[in-house]
Amino acid sequence: MSSGRIFTLVLLAITLALAPGASAFAEDGFYAGVGVGQATIEIDDSDIDFDQDDFGWKAFAGYRFMPYFGIEGGYVDLGEPDDSILGIDVEVDADGWDLFAVGFWPIGEKWDLFAKLGVIAWSADIKGSFQGESVSEDEDGEDLAYGLGAGWNFSERFSVRGEWEYFDIDDTDEVYLLSLSAVYRF
Repeated sequence: MSSGRIFTLVLLAITLALAPGASAFAEDGFYAGVGVGQATIEIDDSDIDFDQDDFGWKAFAGYRFMPYFGIEGGYVDLGEPDDSILGIDVEVDADGWDLFAVGFWPIGEKWDLFAKLGVIAWSADIKGSFQGESVSEDEDGEDLAYGLGAGWNFSERFSVRGEWEYFDIDDTDEVYLLSLSAVYRF
């Protein structure tokens, strides 16, 4: 057998192995989940360098229209990371409601990869204190959000998934959540 033919057969085998299959658990319908993880907020301005992590969590629900597409919405709490900047104690309490279009890629019988694109309606309470004086400012807005993840469907109704969600919030460098979630399919 020629090397060109072997290469073609190997390439075909790899393509078939990685091609999206109809997962036994990737059916249409409602799902809901909760997740916990690490929230990160980074602000790097000429005068401010804030880069802190805190415990974050989320609750979400969605509907999968077909094995490859769904919508998802939920609430995300990005914790209350704090830091001292130029002698000022700063705390950021941020949360939001999000809505995503989700594309799924079933891999084999029990795995899914997914990507999502949507919006977040967020609010943040920024508190600062210096030598006993306190100041607080509330901000809110709507911005782009997107994410990537993978899920393992270990039964017909239950799965776990890990994901990275990025929130493109104005006046910040990076706001994201790395999380592990439990999901129930109805």
